[in-house]
Amino acid sequence: MARKPRKPIPDSELEILLALWDRGPATVRDLLDRLPGPDRAYTTVQTLLNRLEAKGCVATRKDGRALVYTPTVERDDLLTAELAEVATRVTGGRASPLVLNLVEQGNLSPDDIAALRALLDRLDAAPDRAKKQRRKPAPE
Repeated sequence: MARKPRKPIPDSELEILLALWDRGPATVRDLLDRLPGPDRAYTTVQTLLNRLEAKGCVATRKDGRALVYTPTVERDDLLTAELAEVATRVTGGRASPLVLNLVEQGNLSPDDIAALRALLDRLDAAPDRAKKQRRKPAPE
C-alpha cells in the first residue's frame, strides 16, 4: 500500500478513505453504515469509490456478488502529498513556514513535542546533513 495519489482528494472522497483506513476493507453497504450523516445515497458512495479507484487510491475484489474496496494509498502518503501541495501553492515549495506554522498553531502534547525533538536530533545527527546545510542558503 505505498502508492501516492496523483490527483487531489476532495473532502467527500477523503471521508471514504478515512472509513476504509479506520475500519478496513468494505462494501458500499458497509460504508453506508460507517459514514456519518443520514443523507448518504448508495449511488453517491459508489460514485466516490469509482473516483478513488480511477485515482489509484482503492482496489476492488469480488466477494460473492459484492465488490469489496480496500485502500491502496497509505494515510501518511496522502498526508505527504497534500502537505507538499499546500507548501507549493502557499510557500513556493518551502517546508519551513508550513512546519513552523503547524507547530505554532497546533496543540502539541508532551509526546508530540518529544517526537518532534527526537526527529530534529536525528536530522542533526545525520552524516549528510552537515554537507547539505553548507550548500543551501540560509532561510529567510
